[in-house]
Amino acid sequence: MFIEMKNITKRFPGVIANDNISIKLGEGKVYAIVGENGAGKTTLMRCLCGELIPDSGEIRIDGVKVTISNPKKAMDMGIGMVHQRPLLFSSLNVLENIILEKEPSHLFGSAGKRHALSKIEDLMEHYGLEVDISRKVQDLSMSERQKVEILRLLYRNTKVLIFDEPTTYISPEEVEKLFKIFRKLVNESKIVIFISHKLDEIMKISDEIIVLKDGKVRGILKNDGVSRDELAKLMLGDVPVHQSGTASYLGGEEILFLKRISYVDGSNVVKLNNLSLRVNEGDVIGVTSFDGIGLKELVEIIVGIRKPVKGRIILKGKDITELDLRARRDLGISYIPEDPEVSVCSDMTVWENIVSTVVHRRAFSRGSILRFKNIFKFCERAIEGYDVKVHSLKASVKTLSGGNIRRLIIARELSSNPILLVAVEPTEGLDFKSVAFFRKKLNEVRRRGAVILFSSDFEELSRICDRVLIMKRGRLEK
Repeated sequence: MFIEMKNITKRFPGVIANDNISIKLGEGKVYAIVGENGAGKTTLMRCLCGELIPDSGEIRIDGVKVTISNPKKAMDMGIGMVHQRPLLFSSLNVLENIILEKEPSHLFGSAGKRHALSKIEDLMEHYGLEVDISRKVQDLSMSERQKVEILRLLYRNTKVLIFDEPTTYISPEEVEKLFKIFRKLVNESKIVIFISHKLDEIMKISDEIIVLKDGKVRGILKNDGVSRDELAKLMLGDVPVHQSGTASYLGGEEILFLKRISYVDGSNVVKLNNLSLRVNEGDVIGVTSFDGIGLKELVEIIVGIRKPVKGRIILKGKDITELDLRARRDLGISYIPEDPEVSVCSDMTVWENIVSTVVHRRAFSRGSILRFKNIFKFCERAIEGYDVKVHSLKASVKTLSGGNIRRLIIARELSSNPILLVAVEPTEGLDFKSVAFFRKKLNEVRRRGAVILFSSDFEELSRICDRVLIMKRGRLEK
């Protein structure tokens, strides 16, 4: 199978996401499509898999011009995408998600399910994609959901598999397993397309590298000796940005004190057990867990989404245990959640999302009357200060790339000058230039307050934080 995308252009209001791009893809290779946030990587592949229709240009498969008007047509042609956040029906089980819209009506019932089950079990064994097919998707981890989406494509005999930032939400061990699947796929003459900004992973797994910048192809390279700095220069157009830790800072007065916090969930499972933590001015503290138990609950208790069953929360000497999320924000706590989708409203504009957490303050409104001059000044400063690529403050957030949405969230949360920043997996989905920029901004926060970072990536926390604490049995240990 051979695919040619020729002179592909895709515009959004005020933005040319893909500008006359031409690439060729042949079977039996892993193609990495790289570029900084907003370079046009995902947009280009969404055109290939039928989720978007190019404004101009053409797509050819084995020399024949084709029109891919929707994902079903793409799938019929053997092209499918594994999304960064898998698009599955959470209320259905694994088997139902895999066979949905695939099995002929005469095969449904016990005979049809046996037929489907046999094929799925063969695929799971062959590719090492073990997952309990009876479980509902809503009960699966992100890596398990990713396996389901891969199985869904393989069940349909997909020949071109597009992976959009697939390593974002999975552990290093799971990344290694995924790359083994990549190699097995290309050994079977399939085409694997790997969208990423993680240069080390790109250089490890890809055969060819397609570099995009500002919607254009900056280079197409064979991965046979190209250096990390060469790639970085093509991506950024300037001197490569090397990642570095935050600056050291002598701690000051106490910012946060968690005093003997306990939490029990609805199933009577103890998630936090008499946990205590002191955070001082200037601290950048990392928190991780090798099993994930208790991390979510701890985050949500700090920011005010949940209340502990026992214990007190003190912010700069004030007991805030009974205060909600908004009240804690007004006292200087900012929160960057793991999932960008829960932190923005995609149908709202950029400016509406930026001021959504502060619009009730007197600087931006009086009663029901908005003070637009102050609002737009605040938003413009946030956009410029955090290099969010957007053509207009009135643009819908849904037109932004995933990386730019993360930048917007960071801009919103840090522009309010917090005394305590709570961030969960804050650098996921960001290119390495943006990661370095975020680390620089952390130093600004710590000069007036403190930072708590929650992540499953222990090495990343070790590079950024002054100290890293590990959650075990509902408590924090060094």
